[in-house]
Amino acid sequence: MTNIITGLPVSDHDHAVNGLEFTDDGNLMIQIGGNTNAGVPGPISSREDLDEGYFSAATLIAYLSRDNFDGFITYDDSTGKPITGLDVELFATGERNSYDICLHSNGNLYATGMFMTCLIVLYLLIIGGNVFFSCIP
Repeated sequence: MTNIITGLPVSDHDHAVNGLEFTDDGNLMIQIGGNTNAGVPGPISSREDLDEGYFSAATLIAYLSRDNFDGFITYDDSTGKPITGLDVELFATGERNSYDICLHSNGNLYATGMFMTCLIVLYLLIIGGNVFFSCIP
């Protein structure tokens, strides 16, 4: 087995690395669940003090198409920002726990998940920005 990407955040409760989607140019979109309950540390963490990390509650893009791809992520202890694995970057932030992702033929990137009182959330992911969503209660 060969590790391609390491060092991704994983909640110690029930949010996880979820949906994966390859782009037309061979890069990989990755859904990362939040470490907290919508930004508030607490019962979702077994230690009740696990904060969000640099890559948590977000959609990432791994530029697999780059020469000498580096997906071995390590973090600066003082800032929490990545210092290695720089071919993996934030694409969009603000998702609590997206399950799946879809690159639509219209060029938009969509994700599904749950958020608080919503049974289903449909996210429209915007590169470099926060997400927009619709709630189906």
